[in-house]
Amino acid sequence: MKESLHRLLDLQEIDKEIGTLERSKEEFPGEIDRLKSELESARKSIQETVERVAELERGRRAMEGELETISQDLKKHQDRLYEVKSNREYDALQLEIESLGNRKEEQETGILQSLEDFEDLSTKLGEDKSAFSQRESEIQEHIDELESKLGSVEGDIKGWMTKRRRIEKGVDAPALSSYDRIRRIV
Repeated sequence: MKESLHRLLDLQEIDKEIGTLERSKEEFPGEIDRLKSELESARKSIQETVERVAELERGRRAMEGELETISQDLKKHQDRLYEVKSNREYDALQLEIESLGNRKEEQETGILQSLEDFEDLSTKLGEDKSAFSQRESEIQEHIDELESKLGSVEGDIKGWMTKRRRIEKGVDAPALSSYDRIRRIV
């Protein structure tokens, strides 16, 4: 009887191990999916930042092109100042030159702001890429580890089941039956 109780305790330890492995088999795929989702989210964030940097660059180039056009128009209007013959034409031309000067100033301010935003975002992008690269390798290492464990879980369960069957043979049938019934309830 005493030997049978010791075997039941061994059986209980084996069943705990099998239970832990079974839970791992259920939890690991979810954890792997969560980690992959985290990586994909970080990748999307970086891609959005890359697109925003490109958008800022395109916007700045467009503003520079417009600034060039405004500068050329301003130069033409200033050159025409010497050709006007009436005060009315002169005043109208002066208003146009002032308007173009204001537009030019606005474009220059916009370009400077765009350059500042571009540099800030480029710096952030570099930092984010570096952090992502490091985090990606950590996560991939963890995923590989979980997949490896998941692959070995089935073999481990089979090994524990083999031990369990060997130990069951040494347990009295009524005690084993009671043990199994209690285990199913709990």
